[in-house]
Amino acid sequence: GYESGTDKYPKNYPENFFGRFAVPTDIVRLLVQTLQSDDIYRVARSFPSPDHRSVRLATQAGMLYVILYFCPELLHKNDTAMRETVDRHFGENWIITLYMGHVIDLSVEWARYKAAKKALDNILTLPNITQISRQNLQWFQEAKQELAQFLTEGILTPDFLLRNTEPLLQCMRKSNVALRWRLLHRRTWQPKFSELIRSQVSPNAVMDLLLTSAQLEYQVKNMFSDLLEQRQAQWDECKSAVMGRLTELSEYFTGEKALTRVQRDERMMQWFAGLAKEVEAMKEGEEHSTVMGRKIQKTITALEEVEQFEQVDTDEQLKAFLGDTRELLRQLVRVVNIRHSDLSKMEVISDLSYGFEILNDYTQVMHDRVRSEPNYSVLLRAGFVKLASILDVPLTRINQVDSPDALSVAEFYSSELVDFMRRLLDVIPRSVFAILSQIVEVQTHRLKALPVKFESHYLKPRILLKAC
Repeated sequence: GYESGTDKYPKNYPENFFGRFAVPTDIVRLLVQTLQSDDIYRVARSFPSPDHRSVRLATQAGMLYVILYFCPELLHKNDTAMRETVDRHFGENWIITLYMGHVIDLSVEWARYKAAKKALDNILTLPNITQISRQNLQWFQEAKQELAQFLTEGILTPDFLLRNTEPLLQCMRKSNVALRWRLLHRRTWQPKFSELIRSQVSPNAVMDLLLTSAQLEYQVKNMFSDLLEQRQAQWDECKSAVMGRLTELSEYFTGEKALTRVQRDERMMQWFAGLAKEVEAMKEGEEHSTVMGRKIQKTITALEEVEQFEQVDTDEQLKAFLGDTRELLRQLVRVVNIRHSDLSKMEVISDLSYGFEILNDYTQVMHDRVRSEPNYSVLLRAGFVKLASILDVPLTRINQVDSPDALSVAEFYSSELVDFMRRLLDVIPRSVFAILSQIVEVQTHRLKALPVKFESHYLKPRILLKAC
């Protein structure tokens, strides 16, 4: 029979188990083909880079692993199909997770299947794994540096977020991809690979990356949510300012404004007045953000080109006024680009549901770190918020069908999450009371009673610098 923690299984398990619920082979093959070729969860928007393909397809890779057991002929005999499957889905990740973070080592699970093992053997070579781990180590170190820059006090502001949304998203992608690979592949059963991977990055460094990336995600998501709520107000404010400035520029060329020494220019008057009407006609709407962004960019370009006219080029005050107007238009572009889809991308990128089982391995690491650096506990809040993504996995489909079981399922997994948090946080009261115990010991047994007044040369013998 099966023995937990080993690679010993009952004969022909699990294919005989799945065979009890036989599915037509043609249907299984169609499902396998679809999972091999398509991005069925549409995660490409969150992970567009080819370097992140294995993470992009991770969810359906776990599904593909299970479905293949309904058609064991593919695992045993079809070398071509298995080679295609491994190259596309498991070329970098031979450690995968199933529902709620259950960890699977394909080098163990597929060792009994000839075609599957042959396909895996092509990638599970020491030179290939060394190259993959070095690439991941490079991403790991780059992500660590970028996170340190973004989390520097005073850097992350709403204006900075509007100007650097894509670099922040890219940093999140890099840190989560590097973190996922490290967390999963430290679980490999292959000794030569395990030694290589574990020697490159310590458990403390892995937890540092987890919590600092969670801190960045927590701050960015909160700030981005606030910007989404204020989007309409910011749009109206910037739009009114731009319209007012363009109207002032149109009036400037009438030659009738006080303190102006410019001749009346009907064409410039009409041109600036026309631009003001175009800006007034612009409407804020997420569904038209791309088109609106292009219109605003054309207006910015037009204001840059108008500086080539002599009556504008020779007037420094007018050029400065145009520069301020262009900056307001750029701010409009940034406001237009605040989209709910970016917040959805952040949720997908920061998903930690795969770590539900793995994170138990790092409880002691976190305890030791909090004991040695009490300030480290501040990062745990963001880590728990990131960990809450685990609740989305069991509830997504249940909520979609309006099942009455949604409440009971949510309560069960919430209690599991709370239990994990308690196990992690119990180090804080333990540490506090241990320190208090040391203070009581010093005050009670080591400190000597001091008289109200005594001569200074008696002070030195009474000093207990080493008591603490």
